[in-house]
Amino acid sequence: DLIGYVKSVDETGTASIILTDDKAEDIGEVLCQLGMAKRDSSKTTERKSDDLVNFLPISVGSGDSVLVQITWVNSPLDFWCQNSVSSKSLEEMNLKLEEFYTGLKLKELELTPAIGQACVAPFSEDGVWYRSKILKTRGQEALVEFVDYGNKERIVLSKLKTIKPEFLELPPQAFHCCLAGIDVP
Repeated sequence: DLIGYVKSVDETGTASIILTDDKAEDIGEVLCQLGMAKRDSSKTTERKSDDLVNFLPISVGSGDSVLVQITWVNSPLDFWCQNSVSSKSLEEMNLKLEEFYTGLKLKELELTPAIGQACVAPFSEDGVWYRSKILKTRGQEALVEFVDYGNKERIVLSKLKTIKPEFLELPPQAFHCCLAGIDVP
């Protein structure tokens, strides 16, 4: 696990954080030393706001110190974390969700897709059902974001399912982050 100190949260919900490992080493500084990033105190990260529909918001605020697990990385300025403290709640919910959706027939809980809509989708790498949000649709496919992990995937519309209300009670567990004061060369 890593410790994330939230320096600020912008209007889109992206947390600018300082990540440290179990030796209190600043991960941003390590990336700078390896030549994979550089310090830039003027750097701000812009991201379009994709409001989650039907999900409760996760709350991470400026000044919070959170034990985190990194769940998805695109770059030092674009990655996703989960609060490690809530991992048991997520694990329990995922087991119930998988049990319920695995037993469904093809046409059960069919979904009429809409941008920003909460749904359930199977992840291609493991075939397991996860909570998702529709980001885009094109033809017979949708781009979904797995809200508890931050990764995205294109999925055939017929595989998306309506989410049951009980699976909306836990807020999305992944929150978008960027390393504070870092830029990439």
